[in-house]
Amino acid sequence: MKSGLNRSLQYWFGISIFILVVISAVSYTFITNLLESNKLVDHSNVVIQKLEKAMSVIKDAETSQRGFMLTDQRDFLQPYRGAYQNASFLLSQVQQLTANNLYQQHYVLLAKRLLNNEANVLDEMIQKEETRDTVYVDDLRLGKSMMDSLRKVINKMERQETELLQLQLRELNKYTSLAPVTIIITSIVAVAVSLLFFLNISKGIDEKEAMQKLLLSGECGR
Repeated sequence: MKSGLNRSLQYWFGISIFILVVISAVSYTFITNLLESNKLVDHSNVVIQKLEKAMSVIKDAETSQRGFMLTDQRDFLQPYRGAYQNASFLLSQVQQLTANNLYQQHYVLLAKRLLNNEANVLDEMIQKEETRDTVYVDDLRLGKSMMDSLRKVINKMERQETELLQLQLRELNKYTSLAPVTIIITSIVAVAVSLLFFLNISKGIDEKEAMQKLLLSGECGR
């Protein structure tokens, strides 16, 4: 009887350990995927924010240059100084953040090239204004054309990153909704197995006690 009870203990203990391992593995998988999805969402948000900041800096620089051209007052150039270096630095950060995305790598290189060309054109127009040289309409059109091209490229990068963000948010929401349900189900299974374990052990103990009583009563009757 003792041997049978030990076997029963070992059997149900083994099942309990197995269920515990399964629950731990499932919980770990869901939590890992949840954290990874959240990390990707944060990553895309950072990329979008840096692209928007770069575009904002470029617009400020262009507005500053235009104000100087219209008024000939150097105070307007204050936001212009260092603006393109700042925008280039932001694009370099985007380049690092999207190192594993060939689409973004292509367009960030194009954006940096357009940014450099636009900065040269605007610098040239500012120098012409300072030296009282003639600034032609074609110069202004060239600057506008480069700004439009740069805006289109950055907008493409933002759209692509936004599409990635939407996919990542769907993935995040999936794990967010499934994780609690899965953990609850596995927990219920674990409780059920523990209850069966308890009932079987109690049954084994009861049978052992009944057998002992039966043996005792047999000995007393002799």
